[in-house]
Amino acid sequence: MAWRTTEDAVRELLETDDSINIEPFIDAANAVTDYIVSQDSDGILSSALKVQIEKYLAAHFYALKDPQYSSKSTGGASGSFIRAQAGQGFKATDWGQQAVDMDITGTLGKRRVSANWLGKAPSEQTDYVDRD
Repeated sequence: MAWRTTEDAVRELLETDDSINIEPFIDAANAVTDYIVSQDSDGILSSALKVQIEKYLAAHFYALKDPQYSSKSTGGASGSFIRAQAGQGFKATDWGQQAVDMDITGTLGKRRVSANWLGKAPSEQTDYVDRD
């Protein structure tokens, strides 16, 4: 499907060199936005929201690869970067969090977590002191 956002719109959110290709990040954002739209059975997402979600997701994906400054200084040449936290999903960056907040369907905010016990039932377990 065609992009909903533009490279210029995504670049407005980021500090990036114009020579850096951000098309792959927009492609990824477009695929995720397409999925969100497919889950919107009630049709509650407006065209404007779809554009904004895609734009912020593209910025999120870009920021995962090239962390953005959270602060910088010129006199002493210091800087701090926004670092994505592992396991945070779309909430790992400010832009991803913004996309989650704009997704009124709740699709981006859903996390599927499951766990299965692969060991023996307690009645079949061997006490530690009895193991070889």
